[in-house]
Amino acid sequence: MALTWVIWMAMLQTGDANLRPSEVASKMFERYSSASSVKGQIDLTIQVTGNIFKAKTEIQYERPNKVYLKQTNLADAAQLKLLSSDGKHFSYDVPDNLLTQAKRLVEPVHPPHRDPLSIADMYKAASSSLLDRSPALDIVISSLDDLRHLRSQWASIASRGMTEHRGRHAYWIVGDWRRSAADEPSGLYEMLVTPEGDLLRFVLHQQTMALEGGNYVPQQVVSTWDVDVRIGGPLDPALFRVVP
Repeated sequence: MALTWVIWMAMLQTGDANLRPSEVASKMFERYSSASSVKGQIDLTIQVTGNIFKAKTEIQYERPNKVYLKQTNLADAAQLKLLSSDGKHFSYDVPDNLLTQAKRLVEPVHPPHRDPLSIADMYKAASSSLLDRSPALDIVISSLDDLRHLRSQWASIASRGMTEHRGRHAYWIVGDWRRSAADEPSGLYEMLVTPEGDLLRFVLHQQTMALEGGNYVPQQVVSTWDVDVRIGGPLDPALFRVVP
C-alpha cells in the first residue's frame, strides 16, 4: 500500500470529499500491483472526426515473469503484435525503428550478472512495437515508472459519484489531463473503478490540430479502453511460451 500512497498523496483533490477519489485510484493501483496473476481483455476504440479505429488486447500474466500479451487491429487481423514469456525467455516483435531483418527478438529473462527481468521490464522492452500502449494496460501491468507517469498526466482528480457499468457499481473518476507535468492541461480523462479496485473503463478526451486544406483546424479525439481483466482466475499455461 505504501507505494501507491507515495504516488497519490501529492495529487490535487477536488469534488465530493466523501468519495476521496485519490483513495479510489490508490486502491486500484494496489490491487493490480499486488496481483499474482491476471487474465482478460482490453478493447480500444478511438473516434476522430467520424473515423473509428478499434484494437483488442488479450493479456495473461503470472508473476514474477510469465506473460502473454497479444494485440490485434480489428480492421486488419494481419496487423498483430505479441509479447510472450515462458519464465526463461521472452520474445516480441521488432520495433519499426530497429534496422534488422529479424521479425521478432528473443531475450533471456535471467540475463547474466543482472537481476531477473520482471513482467514490467519485458513490457517496457516491447512497448515501442505494440499497437496500443495505453493507460489501462499500464495500470494492469503496474510498473512503478508507468504509474508515476500517469500521476504526472493527471493534473487533477475528482469524483462524479457512483454509476453502473456492465452490471457492476463503479466510482466515476474524472480530471484534467496533460502530456506531462511540464505541460498545461490539454484534455480530460475519465475512469470507472469498482469499490474493489477493478478498472472497468478509461476514457481520454483530447483536442488536437489537424491539417485540412492548408490550414490547421481543431479536432476532437476520444480514446476509450473497456477493461475486462480478472485477477486470480484460471490461466491457460499453454500461452506462456516463446514465439520465435
